[in-house]
Amino acid sequence: MKIEKIEKYNRKIGNEIVKVEKKRFGDMASDIEDLERTFKDKDSILIVAKENGKVIGYIAGLPLSKAYDWLSIYDKALKPEKKTFYVESIAILPGYRNVFQKLIKKLYEEVKKRGYKKIAVHARKQNKLSDVMQKRYGMKYVRTLHDWFDWGGDFDYLEKKIE
Repeated sequence: MKIEKIEKYNRKIGNEIVKVEKKRFGDMASDIEDLERTFKDKDSILIVAKENGKVIGYIAGLPLSKAYDWLSIYDKALKPEKKTFYVESIAILPGYRNVFQKLIKKLYEEVKKRGYKKIAVHARKQNKLSDVMQKRYGMKYVRTLHDWFDWGGDFDYLEKKIE
């Protein structure tokens, strides 16, 4: 397995990520246009896990200040902090163990290199992502949002200071 930061986004990578999204999330998967809003931003970070040349997982985000306008519609308590990096999307094909850990590690390295002071995410409670992010990766619970994005589930807003 190979973990790599995508330096220059292209539609081929996007299409592979959409396949992962669909296998992972079904009808709730993001479409290519939604994902590209983040992937094409010059300040975004996109990291993929590949096996045999195919994308099996990814993590992506951008500065919270750039995501604030659309996030604040759903999270009224959100503040547009300049030195906070927001993890917008994570998806890994079922059956791939330890991929999440490797993606998070690489993301932390990139975020730190760029001078961010904090990393933030809205993590789903139903699939235990919030618990994992808190227990294994030191993210701190800030608040819970009910029916986040009308997806029918609760999400926790989590943050971690970058050291």
